[in-house]
Amino acid sequence: MGLFDSFKKGLRKTKERFFARVTGLLRGKKLAEDLKEELEELLIEADVGVDATMLLLEKLEEKNGDALET
Repeated sequence: MGLFDSFKKGLRKTKERFFARVTGLLRGKKLAEDLKEELEELLIEADVGVDATMLLLEKLEEKNGDALET
């Protein structure tokens, strides 16, 4: 296995862990303020970026507005 293959494998594992954590956060829960903050932290830690994170959270609130707790 070459260096590039090892790099791709590592990124795949990181992506899988990231999406598993996001899915776990959102499964069957209302988006309470503490959950929203945890999701924001997770997205920023994953280098999604602040602007993209804020946009994602806004879209999530728009889509699930009736399920939000603030």
